[in-house]
Amino acid sequence: MEKNRLQILLIDSDPSRFSIVREKLYHTDAPIKAELFHETEGGLQAAKTNFYDLIFSDHHPPAINALHLLKELQRGGIHTPVVLVTGHEEIRTAREAFKLGARDYLLKEELESISLLDLISEVLLKDQEVAAHRKWQLHLRDQASRDSLTGLFNHGYFLQILERESLRAARFQRPLSLLMIDLDGFKPINDTCGHPVGDQVLVRVGDLLLKSVRSLDTVARYGGDEFAILLPETKSKMAFRIARRILNEIQRNPLLHQNKIFPVGASIGISSLDSRIPTQSSTKLLEEADTALYTAKRSGRGGIVLFNETIASPEGSSLHVS
Repeated sequence: MEKNRLQILLIDSDPSRFSIVREKLYHTDAPIKAELFHETEGGLQAAKTNFYDLIFSDHHPPAINALHLLKELQRGGIHTPVVLVTGHEEIRTAREAFKLGARDYLLKEELESISLLDLISEVLLKDQEVAAHRKWQLHLRDQASRDSLTGLFNHGYFLQILERESLRAARFQRPLSLLMIDLDGFKPINDTCGHPVGDQVLVRVGDLLLKSVRSLDTVARYGGDEFAILLPETKSKMAFRIARRILNEIQRNPLLHQNKIFPVGASIGISSLDSRIPTQSSTKLLEEADTALYTAKRSGRGGIVLFNETIASPEGSSLHVS
C-alpha cells in the first residue's frame, strides 16, 4: 500500500454505483484507491489477504450479504470498518448490521448528493475511537491477568491456562509438563535485607525464568516466592533438563547487598503426562507437581523431583539433584 493512500473496498452488484463512488472520490483529489467486487465471498477473501481502510457493502442476498461479511470479519479478527450501502426499505438490515459491528450506513438514494469524503473521514475517526477503546479493554484484561510485582501471569490466570492445556493434551494425546518452583533461602533475605530487596529478588528470578523457556510456555508467579511454569509439548525428560537449567541459572545469580552475598536457590517439583494416559484433570496434575515439590524441599536445597507413583506416599523414594 502506498504511504497515506486510503484503500477502499466496495462490494456491490451494481457497477454504476462503483462508477459514482470512483468519480466522487476522483474529484476530491484525495489519495484514495477503490476496488470493486460483485459478490461477498470474493470481497471477503480480498479483505482477509489485503489491507483496506474501509469497506462499503451492499446487502442483496445471496450473492451479496453484508451480515455474513460482518460475521466472518469478526470471526477472523479483522477490524476493518464496514459501511452498509442500503435503501430506505432495508433499515431492519441496517439495525442487524450495527449489532454485528458496522460503523455506519449509506442510503443508496443519497449517494450522489452527499460528500463521500466527509463520510469516510467521519467513519475513520469513529473507527480510531473504537480501536483505542478496544486497545484499552485489552490492556485492562492483560493487567488483570498479571502479577503486579513481576509482570508474570498471576495465580488465577495460570489456573485457567493449566485447565485449557490439560484438556488439549488429553484430547490430542500430547505431552504436557508442569514445573512448580519454590525459592530456597528467600526468607533470610527478607528478614535481613528487607522486603523491598526481597521484591527485587523475585523480579530478577521472574526474568530468569522467562529467559529459560520458550515463548509458548507459560510462566507465572504462583504466590509468595513460588513460581509455576507450564510446558506444552514437553515430555518429562525434557522438563527435567529445563528444570536443571533453571536451577543452575538461579544459583548463579546470588544477591549482593551491602557488600554481602546472599545465596539464592530453588527446589523444583515436576509433573508430566507423557508416562501415563493423559486423562487426569488439571487439578490432579497440579497436586502431583505440589507433591514432587514438597518432596524436593524435604530432601534439602537444590532438589528436582519428578513425580511418580512411589512419591505419592511419605515412604516413597524421590529423584534428587544437587
